[in-house]
Amino acid sequence: MRVEGLRHLVTFEPVIGMVRSPHHVYAATALDGVSTPTELNEGSGLQWIALDSIRRRIDDGEVQNSGTLVALLHLLAFGAE
Repeated sequence: MRVEGLRHLVTFEPVIGMVRSPHHVYAATALDGVSTPTELNEGSGLQWIALDSIRRRIDDGEVQNSGTLVALLHLLAFGAE
C-alpha cells in the first residue's frame, strides 16, 4: 500500500506504568494498493467506514479495542483534517 497525506494524530501508552510501549497513531488522506499483500492474516478484517458512522459504531459496541478507540475519539474531537 502507498499512502498520501500521512500525518501523526497521537501517541499513547496502553499499559502505562507497567510496560514502556508507545503506540503511534497516524491518519492518511489517500490509499493506493500497489501490490498483493503477502501477509494473509494481518489486516484481514479491515474495511473502509464513513467518518460520520464512528460515533454510532462506538455507541453500538462495535469498537472495543482501546487503540482503535484512542484513534477514533481523537478524530471525533479534533477532526479528520
